[in-house]
Amino acid sequence: MRNVFSVLLSFFLFIVLVSTTVLSEQGDANNDGEITTDDVIIILEMAAGKQIQDLSLDMNMDGMITSIDAYQVLEQINTTDPLVEELTTVVKRYDLGEYFSDERMNWKVKKTDGESLHIAVVVENGDIVEFYEGKIKDPSINAYTSEKTIRNLLDAKNSQSIRDAWSNGDIRIEGVGMGNAIRIGFMGFVNWVTAPFS
Repeated sequence: MRNVFSVLLSFFLFIVLVSTTVLSEQGDANNDGEITTDDVIIILEMAAGKQIQDLSLDMNMDGMITSIDAYQVLEQINTTDPLVEELTTVVKRYDLGEYFSDERMNWKVKKTDGESLHIAVVVENGDIVEFYEGKIKDPSINAYTSEKTIRNLLDAKNSQSIRDAWSNGDIRIEGVGMGNAIRIGFMGFVNWVTAPFS
C-alpha cells in the first residue's frame, strides 16, 4: 500500500512540474492564463532584482532571468493574428457614430479553426481610436461574433451591414455593469423596433 501511495505521489508531482514548466515556457509570469505586458514587466523586475527570480521563466535557458527573457515573451505578445492585421487596414472606414459614441469594447471572435480571438476597441466621438489584439481593461461592452461574420462585413463594406448583423444575432453585444447592460438592452430594443422601417 505504501508503494502504491509513493507511486501516485510521484506521478502527481511529475504532472504538477510538467504543467508548471509548460506555463512558464509560455512566459505566463503571473499565472493568469494569458501572456500580456504584465508578464513582461514581472520578468523585467526579476531581471532588475526587484522580485525573486523564478528560473522556470528562463526563456532562453541560460540559467538566469534577464531582459532577453522578457523580450522573448514580448515577441509572443506581438504576434498579431492575420485577421486583426486585415481588420486594422479597413476598420477606420466604418462610421460607428450612429451606433456608438464613446465605448471601450472587448470583442471575442470565434475563428473558423475553433480558436478564440480577442480584440480591444476604443471608440471616442464615434471614431475608432484604438484597435488591437488583446483585451482592454474596464470595458463598457463585451461583444461576440465569428470570423465568418467579420468576413461578410468586410465584403459588404458599409456600416448598415453592422446593423444587419446585430439584428440577425450574428453580433451579440452585452453591456458591462448594470448601467451599460440597461443602455445596450435599450439600444437592441430600438434597433429591433425600427429595423422594418429603415
